[in-house]
Amino acid sequence: MVQTLTVDECMKQIHQAKCNNRRTCKIKVMQVEYFDDKRPKIYLQTLDTQKVMKELEEKGYKCELDKNDKQITVGYDLTGKINKCQQRKLHTTTLIIKW
Repeated sequence: MVQTLTVDECMKQIHQAKCNNRRTCKIKVMQVEYFDDKRPKIYLQTLDTQKVMKELEEKGYKCELDKNDKQITVGYDLTGKINKCQQRKLHTTTLIIKW
């Protein structure tokens, strides 16, 4: 899925976070999984991220990108013990906005 990030959408997320008494807001901007033969499967790609970051910084917000390379899924049985643990090569980039 390809989407375009706008300042208005970010401001809605910031307003919602402020109403919940939070000091940060996280917006996922990219998510890609690489298979064993180096082929990418793109789940999410966001356009105009740098432009939006620049406009938000002009408004007084602090913006940074956080990158993660792995995702671990843990499954539990009925007694609360871990019965499966799976690791994926899921590269995720998140835009963190602070105020």
